[in-house]
Amino acid sequence: MIGAAVDRRVELSAAYETCESTGAKLRVATELRLLEQSISRLYKQVSTELPAPMSVVSQKAQRAANARWDRERMKQNAT
Repeated sequence: MIGAAVDRRVELSAAYETCESTGAKLRVATELRLLEQSISRLYKQVSTELPAPMSVVSQKAQRAANARWDRERMKQNAT
């Protein structure tokens, strides 16, 4: 989504440069501002931190759920 928004911003910047009328420039400038706000919101959502390690209880629950799913898959493959 960020890549598409940045690509759109590049296209609008080029369109802004080629606009001759003030009204068209104003519309493109407004769209550019909104798009820049959208891009900054998307960037804020990106996290580079590693998730916290799972607790022992969560690991046991995950193993139990996987075991149940594995049994279910084996039943489906047998039929």
